[in-house]
Amino acid sequence: MVTDLPTAIQQAALFKQYRHKDTGRGKRDEELKMYWSHMHSELLKLCDRSDADK
Repeated sequence: MVTDLPTAIQQAALFKQYRHKDTGRGKRDEELKMYWSHMHSELLKLCDRSDADK
């Protein structure tokens, strides 16, 4: 359950940009980027549906 959708969207947008300074973690960074990009997209869809219901 998302209790604060605007904040969740902002956080996901930030998290999808994060990278480790250690370049040896490139594969994990790509996995996390994909996860947070997907999460951000889903949160935006949820926001659109929420707005449409009003």
